Amino acid sequence: MKKLLILIAVSLINASPSFCQFVEFFGEIDNFTPSKKQMEYAAIEGSPYLNEQLIQGSVKFKKGDSTLRFMRYDIYKDEIEYLENNKLFILLKNQIPTIERIDLEGNEIVYQQFIEKGEKQSGILIKMPTTKCSLYKKYTIEFHEALPAKTGMPISRPVRFGAKQKQWFYACGSDPITLLETDKSSLKKIAGSRYTQLKDYIKDNDLKIKKEEDLIAIFNYCTRHIN
Repeated sequence: MKKLLILIAVSLINASPSFCQFVEFFGEIDNFTPSKKQMEYAAIEGSPYLNEQLIQGSVKFKKGDSTLRFMRYDIYKDEIEYLENNKLFILLKNQIPTIERIDLEGNEIVYQQFIEKGEKQSGILIKMPTTKCSLYKKYTIEFHEALPAKTGMPISRPVRFGAKQKQWFYACGSDPITLLETDKSSLKKIAGSRYTQLKDYIKDNDLKIKKEEDLIAIFNYCTRHIN
């Protein structure tokens, strides 16, 4: 009941259609200064966020206008956080299909179904600038429990978030979004009969499949002949 009253009060402050539509899709976490979530994360070494600070982003609705809000992406919980009137909100995932995309610091963020290791999943993906087929980047981060100190060692390893890791997904036409392993066998599958030309292209341009901008170039080369 308290959360409902807060959402109603906030919506009355700004009666623009896009803003009211936006507020309905967020659930309150806690007071932003300081939020319970921040205090919990403060006790953990490292950060779960793609962008540590809240930055201004644009939300484009499938029906309606765009709106600007300060946001950040929590990789660990796979959630978009949003600030309004010193309150921190999270985007409710059951409402995400009404949003076309979120543009945050140059990243086009979408919520999509994808296939990973034969299993259907849903989550936040970052759509990359490609030509024919679609290439997506997904960040992941691991949480590590504290380790007890070894004999003779005064300090144990504290609870921490690991380094940010990237996964890649792709889709062509109406095909489902599928995990793209960054190895030669996956590229061979995409390139098909043009794999020999692809190898020459990679060699001639000194491209590295593990390097993001090179992977995008390689992917575009692989898929440019796909109808």
